[in-house]
Amino acid sequence: MNSPLLDAAGTKFSRWQKEIVFDKGRHGEPNEQNRRVWEPIRERQEALQSAIKAGHASLGAYLRGALHIGDEKIDAPGFPRDQLTSDEFRTPPVELERELWAAWPGVRPRLASQPVFWLLCHVEWIEQGRFDQAGHRLEAALVGGGKDLEAKTRNFLRRTGGIPHERGKTSVFSDCPLARAWWRVHVAEQVAAVPHAGMSADEAHEVLHANRQAWETLARLGLRSVTVISQRTARAAVVRRLKSLLRENGRLGSKDVQSVATDLARLGLRQSPEHTPWQRLVA
Repeated sequence: MNSPLLDAAGTKFSRWQKEIVFDKGRHGEPNEQNRRVWEPIRERQEALQSAIKAGHASLGAYLRGALHIGDEKIDAPGFPRDQLTSDEFRTPPVELERELWAAWPGVRPRLASQPVFWLLCHVEWIEQGRFDQAGHRLEAALVGGGKDLEAKTRNFLRRTGGIPHERGKTSVFSDCPLARAWWRVHVAEQVAAVPHAGMSADEAHEVLHANRQAWETLARLGLRSVTVISQRTARAAVVRRLKSLLRENGRLGSKDVQSVATDLARLGLRQSPEHTPWQRLVA
C-alpha cells in the first residue's frame, strides 16, 4: 500500500462519506424545509450510482476524484482471483475467506482496522474489474439490496470499507465483506496459536464464519464493552465454547456470544484471563 497516499486520503475519505449520506439525526427528515441540505446530497448519490452503472473504469475515476488522489498508484494487495461473483463478494464462503487472507500476507491489523485502507484497495480492485463479470454484476455486488438512493449509497460505503463516523470501529469488521474475511481468518489463526486451545485455525474459522450476527457481536463486544475477550487466551476460550454450542445446537446467534462473553467478563473482574489456567477459563 502507498503509505503517503493512505495518510493523505484519510481526511478526504471522512469528509466525502459525510457529504454523501443523509443524517436524519443532524438534518431531520428530508422535506421542503431542508431541501437546501438534502438536494445536494441526493445529487452526489445519483453521481455515485451513475458511475457504478457505467462500469469499473467510470467508478474508479469517480472514487479517485472523491478522494482527491488523481492517478496516484495505490499499490493494493494482489487479488487472488480474476473475478468474484456478486454473491462471492457480498458473502464470501469459508474457502474464499481463507484464500483472500493467504493472498494478503502484508496486511497487518493496523492497516486492516482502517476503513480508508479497504476503500483504496477496492478502488484498485474495481479498476482491475474484479467485481464486474457481466456489467450488471458490479451494481449487484456493491449496492444490491438497497431500496432507494440512500440505502444503495450506504450499502456501497459499508461494503467498500465501512461507515466509521456512524457505525464506529465495528463497521470495518462486520460491514465490509473482504475486511470481514481477513479479520475472521486472522482471529482464527490467533486462536489456533494459543497453547492448550486444541483448535486448528480452520476449526476456529468455521465457528467465526457460522453466523454474521454472531461475528459482529463478538467484534463489537471486544471493541466496546467486554474488552477482556480481546485478550488472546480469553478469546480462544470464547471461541472454544462457541464451537461446543455450535455442535450442540447446530447454529450460533448473537445471544450465544453475549452470554459467553458476559460469563468470561465476570471472571475477568476477579483475575486476569491471561494468568488463569486454561481449564478454568473454559469452565
